[in-house]
Order: sequence, then C-alpha cells, then structure tokens
Amino acid sequence: MKNFAYIINVFNMILKEENRDTIKYLQKILCTVILARYDDFVKDYKSFNNFKQYQTFEECLAFIFQIELNRIEKTLSLLEEFKNIQNDITRCMNVKIDNL
Repeated sequence: MKNFAYIINVFNMILKEENRDTIKYLQKILCTVILARYDDFVKDYKSFNNFKQYQTFEECLAFIFQIELNRIEKTLSLLEEFKNIQNDITRCMNVKIDNL
C-alpha cells in the first residue's frame, strides 16, 4: 500500500500543475521523483482504475504530462541511465533535452 499512496500523490501533484507539459517541469519530476522509483511506478500504475487503459507506463506518462507519446519516449531514452538511481539527480537534471 505504501507504493500506491506514493504513486497517487505524485500523479495528483503532476495533474494539478498547469505547466506540466514544459521541459523544465517534466525533467524535474522525472529526475527527482519518478526515475528514483521507476520500477515501482511501472509495476503498480495499472492498479488505479484511471490508468488501466494504458498498455505501457510511457503511455500513462504521456497522458499525465499532456505530451505526445513519442516525446515522452524520447525524453525517457535520454534519461535511461538514471532509472532507479537516486543519488544522480544532479547529473539527471543536467541532461540536455530538446524542445518537446
């Protein structure tokens, strides 16, 4: 249950943000929140009724951040090495991401 509470709090925080489709916000949330617990998100996001329709976690993120799927996939591929690495937030934030 601990993962569920964390995930729903993160999703609610993102959905309340008006500028959630900006590169700066996307990178901040991915690097500081989601990538640090990426496996938990991938494993548990379908436990929520609103997200069962998404076949992949990337599709779910595209919906939440209101950006196209190929853009979220491109961003995640640039940040791939930081998945589940909590102590590399600074390097993750310094990765150059082109306009979405």
